[in-house]
Amino acid sequence: MTSSVPNAIFDWIGRIDKTQTPEELIAELAKVAAEFGFEATAIAAYPHPNIPFEKRILAHHWSRGWIEHYLSQNYIETDPVFRHSRTSLRPFEFSEAPYEKKSKEAQMMNELAEFGFSAGFCVPTLTPYGPINVAFAGERSELSREDQGMLHFIAIYAQLRATELLVGKLKAVAEVLKLSPRELEVLQWCAEGKTSDAIAETLGISTHTVLTHIGGACRKLGTRSRTAAVAKAVHAGWITLAP
Repeated sequence: MTSSVPNAIFDWIGRIDKTQTPEELIAELAKVAAEFGFEATAIAAYPHPNIPFEKRILAHHWSRGWIEHYLSQNYIETDPVFRHSRTSLRPFEFSEAPYEKKSKEAQMMNELAEFGFSAGFCVPTLTPYGPINVAFAGERSELSREDQGMLHFIAIYAQLRATELLVGKLKAVAEVLKLSPRELEVLQWCAEGKTSDAIAETLGISTHTVLTHIGGACRKLGTRSRTAAVAKAVHAGWITLAP
């Protein structure tokens, strides 16, 4: 890595830290995206049926045509990139998000490419207010590992600044995603390695109720398994792993 690379990263982070509004933040992030060959960027909370679309997208620099098309087709509910971010704790390229060839997900990805976004990079992050993704899109080729590392680093800073600037909006989203005390308790026992039957016996409730709490936590955290839910809850600092 040349000496100019870390200097550029710190310069980008410095400009992001100085932003005072979501509009300024996304404008600076768009400049970073352009340096890596991307034309669009967005910071968004996870899809959730009880969260209006306008509250999910915290800030974006994306073509209005695509946003309107995305909404009209209700792609927010079937977006394979969002879906993959539910189970991935690491950044990934859009091409790594799996989907069936003849499906609405495939249709969305094909149409995304037609709008000029044939490639992209998604950085899943966790905040005290729930999971948030930072995404970049354009027509560029695949990223090198070095480029992925730099974008990952910058995206985390952008998400932190977005959290500071949009704390009120994020709290509103968090109220929907907020885990109940019982859901957290059940996840903590999952983290301890207990089975559903063992958790039920410990808490004096039915196994069905335990599974209901696990299912509720998975829905709120946007995961498909208790293992992924536990991983995200640990990462967010809500529960701890057994020593």
